[in-house]
Amino acid sequence: MDSNTLKQRAIAFNYLFDAVVVTDAQGIITDWNKGSENLYGYSKEELIGKPVSILHVPEDVDHVTSEVIASVEKYGRWSGEVRMLHKDGHIGWIESMCVPIMDNNNQMVGALGINRDITKSKNIENALRESEHRFRSLVETTDDWIWAINLEGIHTYSNPSIKNILGYEPEEIVGKPSFALLHEEDLIKVQKTLPDILKAKAGWSGWVLRWRHKDGTYKYLESNAVPILDGSGEVIAFQGTDRDITERMHTEEQLRRSQKMDALGKLTGGIAHDYNNMLGVIMGYANLLEDALTKQPELAKYAHEIHHASKRGAKLTNKLLAFSRQRMSEANCINLNSLLLSQQHMLEKTLTVRIELVLKLAEDLWSTWIDDSEMEDIIINMSINAMHAIDSNGQLIIRTSNEQLNQLDAQSLGVTPGDYVLLSITDTGCGMDEATKEKIFEPFFSTKGDQGTGLGLSQVYGFVHSSGGAINVYSEPNQSTRFALYFPRHNESNYKQSIKDNNAIDIRGTETILLVDDEAALLELNCEIVAQQGFNVISAESAKKALEILEHETVDLLVSDIIMPEIDGYQLAAMVKEKYPGIKIQLISGFTDDRNMSMIDENLQKNILYKPFNSQSLLQRIHELLNE
Repeated sequence: MDSNTLKQRAIAFNYLFDAVVVTDAQGIITDWNKGSENLYGYSKEELIGKPVSILHVPEDVDHVTSEVIASVEKYGRWSGEVRMLHKDGHIGWIESMCVPIMDNNNQMVGALGINRDITKSKNIENALRESEHRFRSLVETTDDWIWAINLEGIHTYSNPSIKNILGYEPEEIVGKPSFALLHEEDLIKVQKTLPDILKAKAGWSGWVLRWRHKDGTYKYLESNAVPILDGSGEVIAFQGTDRDITERMHTEEQLRRSQKMDALGKLTGGIAHDYNNMLGVIMGYANLLEDALTKQPELAKYAHEIHHASKRGAKLTNKLLAFSRQRMSEANCINLNSLLLSQQHMLEKTLTVRIELVLKLAEDLWSTWIDDSEMEDIIINMSINAMHAIDSNGQLIIRTSNEQLNQLDAQSLGVTPGDYVLLSITDTGCGMDEATKEKIFEPFFSTKGDQGTGLGLSQVYGFVHSSGGAINVYSEPNQSTRFALYFPRHNESNYKQSIKDNNAIDIRGTETILLVDDEAALLELNCEIVAQQGFNVISAESAKKALEILEHETVDLLVSDIIMPEIDGYQLAAMVKEKYPGIKIQLISGFTDDRNMSMIDENLQKNILYKPFNSQSLLQRIHELLNE
């Protein structure tokens, strides 16, 4: 080889961009080009005669050496990525290739290494790997369900949160149709909307969908998704996150139901008030007719029938007021187990032989403070409802238990945390759909057509809430229905129950009684009833008129309606008590309205006379007050 060729090779060797390192068979550096100086920071003079291991990170030397030897022996060369050690001490990365240098006898006399700096790309790669690790860690530890689906609706990814939300492992979801778990109604909505989403190349935000849990129940998930586009801008998949909002939806549903029932309660309360006034007039004049027709039994019978019909109307009003929570209940300390056992025989007869009654009563059940008579009606009505829901043979299971509601559970039910007695009534009937469940507690809603009044469950709702409790219903079409009634625990075992003597009494008197009512017909009737007993009666159609009368008349007893315009009965009673403390006071009302109840004392509150009442009830109360 001529000298010119050797010179050209030397120039090429020295000015190659890559670092070229030549060693002998023992790994001692024998040659070094400019690229090596740029890469490692050493001059040629500094490295000639030094072991090549000086260019490696010390802890990598043994590993790299053994790997190079093994590869050269097997393949005649080695290539790979290794760490390098710069003269200034910093560590970088090189892409290296090593080939042996052989003599004429095919013996290895050295090695040639070609190294390229890949520190920057390696750092980027490591950063990307670390970023991917952090992202995957975030994705796999978040509480939200993160997913990806292709255009066929097949899941291509699911993070582990699916287990906590829907009960499935990720591998049970990936590769399966996503929409198979959607509620049927929501699936229809999604299928209708997807074509427009694909056309707009958009995703969706804030969709609330019902997904079937592995246990068969449904969860409300709030879904957000974005499209994945290919290089030409076409949608090829979707990825998104779903958040479990089941608890929030239940809380909002409780609030909506409560607001709706409160509004309906005010409506029915107002209707019941006017209805009670009319019933009071009918009952009162029927009483007067009966008394006047004692010598004409045929006509007296007519008056009795009128009175009987008005009493039936009063019971209907009572149900309306129970629903609206505006009827004063006669509560007692009762044990639900005792009440159920006392009703067991009657319930079995009511349900007939095709329905098996199963009582599962908790031991040492706590007591609760409720109206036992109303509770009996509720149990019977709910049992009859269950019987109608069961087509053939079936079961009605009634359970009782002691329950401690924490803050979260109590909030979802709309009550305060604490101890509650749970009455659970479960049937094996046909169940209900969502639309029916939405309306079952509304008054006059019935699934029985003309055979039902629609007041049964509305009465249950009103009673439970007026008792400080809560009610929940769990049902699906073609499955059983379970009503859960929660009543607050009552801690006192001793209580008093007042017993009133309702026998007719003959009252005579000469005291002056002021009757106040804005219902003219009822006012006239009550004046007639009281005047027949010899009392001096003064009437006023408003509280304002009553106050004017009191300025110049001496009155022994004030009997006033509560619900009146401008000044109500509570306000009137408070004014009279302050200005004329010697006057006895009796309040009457068609329903309870507690807006100004705090203005009167507990005794007045306790002894309110509720419409419609018969003449004897009014006269008895007048007798009690005037003789106190």
